[in-house]
Amino acid sequence: MAIVNKNPEYFLTIAKEGNISKAADILYVSQSYLSQYISKLESSFDVKLFDRSKTPIELTEAGKIYFNYLQANNQLYSKLTSDFDALNQERANSLNLGIAPWRGSTMLPDILPLFIEKNKNVQIYLHEHPARQLFDLIEKNIVDFAVMNVSLDEHSAVNIEFIKYEKIMLVGNKNNPLTKKLTEIESRKETIDIRLLEDECFILMKEGMSCAEWIYNYLDNIHFSPAKRIVTSSKATACNLVAQNMGFSFIPDGGIRWSAGTKELKFFDLQSNDLIAPLAAVYKKNTYLSNVARKFIDIMKEYYLKDFKS
Repeated sequence: MAIVNKNPEYFLTIAKEGNISKAADILYVSQSYLSQYISKLESSFDVKLFDRSKTPIELTEAGKIYFNYLQANNQLYSKLTSDFDALNQERANSLNLGIAPWRGSTMLPDILPLFIEKNKNVQIYLHEHPARQLFDLIEKNIVDFAVMNVSLDEHSAVNIEFIKYEKIMLVGNKNNPLTKKLTEIESRKETIDIRLLEDECFILMKEGMSCAEWIYNYLDNIHFSPAKRIVTSSKATACNLVAQNMGFSFIPDGGIRWSAGTKELKFFDLQSNDLIAPLAAVYKKNTYLSNVARKFIDIMKEYYLKDFKS
């Protein structure tokens, strides 16, 4: 059976309006012509595409399949023409990147120089917001994609492209006596028991912030509740407070190199699967990434793969 794709806008308009007469007015064709169009289309497929017994008329299951096919075909065609336009006009491309402020300050100093070296004419627009707002920017097509920690199988409205697994590290001040004790335990290759810090203050991420769910799940699973806590929405604030010896916190290892006050900080791997968070590029489902966006993601993957091998 050959797929008939003549005048796809006719079918899509009828499906959108749910009324042949309204669709005919929009398309500047007669109602009878549009009715014949549907009949010929259904005959060519040997299926019913619309349930005309209902008002407004509705797509059948076969109609929904054909509708999705046309939508995907339109997206492919839009990508094709967009790529050709960019090639023929030799215009500079742009990249709208969504990223959390702390993530941007700790990741981009490594990644952006590598990207710009190979893509000198690209205009880069950074949209730095917390993870919850980044999902909204993705939905509204304001960003091409966002980089964030996210569960790989819990979001049906977006595509999640894995970049690396990050360890969420315990971080303390090097001058804190308990930090020194944990360092001794680590040097003996023994398991660190965080309960040694039960009387210490913890600077924790606000619930809903990136990485917070992994941290709180870990604390719940080991039945540990810090006696004192400071809650913040900024990892930079957490690092700065730890650097001032105000307590302990948790930081993803991907940001250790560029974290504030690093010289004063000591990082510990608690060897827990609960503290391993996927870092991913997240973009809207049923859309196609631009060549520029694809290059940026590939550079991130290549960079972190080298980091892992080394």
